[in-house]
Amino acid sequence: MGSKRIRRGDCYITNTPGAGGSHHADFTLAVPVFHDNILFFWVINRFHQSDVGAPLSTTYAARAKDIFEEGLHYRAMIIQSNYEDRSDLIRMIILKNRVADRWYGDYLAQVGALRTAEKRLVELYEELGLARIREFVTEWLDYSERRLIEEIKKLPRKRRWQWSDMIQFGMWRPREYRCTQG
Repeated sequence: MGSKRIRRGDCYITNTPGAGGSHHADFTLAVPVFHDNILFFWVINRFHQSDVGAPLSTTYAARAKDIFEEGLHYRAMIIQSNYEDRSDLIRMIILKNRVADRWYGDYLAQVGALRTAEKRLVELYEELGLARIREFVTEWLDYSERRLIEEIKKLPRKRRWQWSDMIQFGMWRPREYRCTQG
């Protein structure tokens, strides 16, 4: 998706793991933030939904044979254009949802949070300017990288790492999952 097609007032939705999502029940909304026709930031939030229109009333379709059995997937679709909801897409999501009123309330909260962040970032841009914001973001990312490296250096020098957990999916019996490296 080229930046010429991204516009002020857009809001994108995705719940597809292949498009940056964690799993299909986590709905990610993303809003581009513009000032002086410059796309200078994205504000993003993710919310775990109660239902996604899967054949079973669950958000973890552990026995799904493919993504079509997990419910609907939205791959970076525009759900708002020029600050207005796309009523066709909203209706489709609501029709496939067992708890439509809950989904719609959560959606409105997500959009409200994003639009507030968008407004505040534009105010920050007007106060500090783009160069100062870019400087801050660079410093922030550099700082987090330094902290991560420091924490990794504290790890014991082992050749073998193992993790396990008991996970229960709905009515199925718990299973132990192990991850081993080395």
